[in-house]
Amino acid sequence: MRPLNWKNFTRIKMKKTNNTLLVSCIEQCFFLATSSQLTPKQRNEMLALGKRLRGSLINLLTAQFNDDVKEVDEANAEIQAVDQLLLDAIAAVDNVADTVKRVNQLISVLDKLLEIAIPIG
Repeated sequence: MRPLNWKNFTRIKMKKTNNTLLVSCIEQCFFLATSSQLTPKQRNEMLALGKRLRGSLINLLTAQFNDDVKEVDEANAEIQAVDQLLLDAIAAVDNVADTVKRVNQLISVLDKLLEIAIPIG
């Protein structure tokens, strides 16, 4: 029996999902699940979504698709869009904390200003 000559085999082009970006989505879901800025219901939803995405990732790690499967491109575009939405949500949560801090600073400034105001009447 002759050994196989791998040079004679043509490599079939295969597609995969963008699992690296999917991991980012999962991490962001879990981050939001621990954010005190979200309601308990929202935190529970983010935790459940993170777990579901993690389950999908486990299966996708070994999945390959023929190069002509356009659904892979659509899924990758959706992964990218959701990743950006999650990043925006995290930034918004951070902005809320910063905004609260700035509003408190403004109140302090206004309180000091009112101390030196000239009384009317």
